[in-house]
Amino acid sequence: MASQFSSYLTSPTIRLIPNPPASQPCSDTQYIVHRGLLTSKSQYLKKRTRESYIVLEDTNEETVGLFLEWLYRGDYDIPTSAIDEQEEAAEEEQHPVVMAAMAGSIGVWGYNKPATIGRSYILEKAQSEGLQSKYVSFDMNGEVSIVGAEKKPVSRTIQLPSPPMSPTIRYLKPQLPKVNGVLMMSPDLKPVKPSTVSIEIDDTAVEPQQKSRKAVITLDSILASHLALYVLSLKYQIPELAQLVLIKVSTLCESQPPCADTLVGFIRGVYYDAEETGNFAALTRGTPLRAFVAKYSTFRLEEVKTSDGFQKLLAEGGEFVVDFVQSVRGCW
Repeated sequence: MASQFSSYLTSPTIRLIPNPPASQPCSDTQYIVHRGLLTSKSQYLKKRTRESYIVLEDTNEETVGLFLEWLYRGDYDIPTSAIDEQEEAAEEEQHPVVMAAMAGSIGVWGYNKPATIGRSYILEKAQSEGLQSKYVSFDMNGEVSIVGAEKKPVSRTIQLPSPPMSPTIRYLKPQLPKVNGVLMMSPDLKPVKPSTVSIEIDDTAVEPQQKSRKAVITLDSILASHLALYVLSLKYQIPELAQLVLIKVSTLCESQPPCADTLVGFIRGVYYDAEETGNFAALTRGTPLRAFVAKYSTFRLEEVKTSDGFQKLLAEGGEFVVDFVQSVRGCW
């Protein structure tokens, strides 16, 4: 006999279309969800079983992704550390090999720029054509002319083939001696002809030089993600998810107490920033998250009371001040 959860996975599907707030980028992504699993968690969505799609107003892709993760896993995780991203801008610093390839110094990825055409190479190619070197004249463009016995130029020109391929390397880390911490050029170093270059690369000694940037994930953004998911749970009547978000927020504030500015920003998001977060009338008075924020602020009062942002928040009045004063009275 199949379990109840597996029966959800065989139910028809429905599309979820996120529609972010006006202050956020638009989204063209659509998510396919099993209708049975979705309606088992939401009383509101259970009434819309005949529809082929549901538009989630004022909800971005990140929030929908967290919601679906919870829907199928029973839990959700918000990254708490920075993420490495490969540098995409062409103006940024390039890898040494790429810079060398752009300058034509070496060949990479199967393409090799011909080495510089010098006197010895031209004479060698001229002799291979059965010509005497003393009758050969050349210029720096590699054009060879034949001179007759009377020293008169002949209109014959030899088309030279490409020189040997230049060596292709990935990265060569120079090893120069140091004197008092200063790199010194050895007097024994001499230029080497491209045709005689032989390089051995020690992969273990190569250090990646690709420049990367950090997508910094701050406590502000983590709390904002929790808040957006909490708003979604209230809008679509998903009490199980709302309870989980509240537990995660309280645990986070206990393990990583936010600074005064971060706490003030979170308070504004819960109480006032309806246009930015899309909560509108979702977080009405008496909701557990509002009660938690007001109570938590009283515990942090000694730390945040001197903050300009917190003082401005109190001066503005509003529902937070009412809840905050009631929480302070309850502590006495």
